[in-house]
Amino acid sequence: MGEGIDEFTYRRLHACPRNLVFVCMTTPAHLSKFWGRAGTHTPEDRIVVELRPGGAFETTIVDDKFGSEHTMRAVYEEVDPPSTPDTGLRNIGHRCALPVPSLKAV
Repeated sequence: MGEGIDEFTYRRLHACPRNLVFVCMTTPAHLSKFWGRAGTHTPEDRIVVELRPGGAFETTIVDDKFGSEHTMRAVYEEVDPPSTPDTGLRNIGHRCALPVPSLKAV
């Protein structure tokens, strides 16, 4: 981690096609269905996805009980969507097994 830079790395393995994971992680309609912990929700209209290098990725999670909000802001460093249909996960060495765009917190 660089000095003065906050960094968060998140990796998960899912038994589903890479293209589906990419679409779910980059489409507000999909993100709103699962983004946030139990007891919260993320309204679709409070999700920003500018799917390009330098583009914004923002989500606002709302607490169901108290209505408090938490907004997360990041910038896409790179976007590399899967180029071929996939039937599942692959062993790709040290790279993340999911086609999730690279983000940097702002």
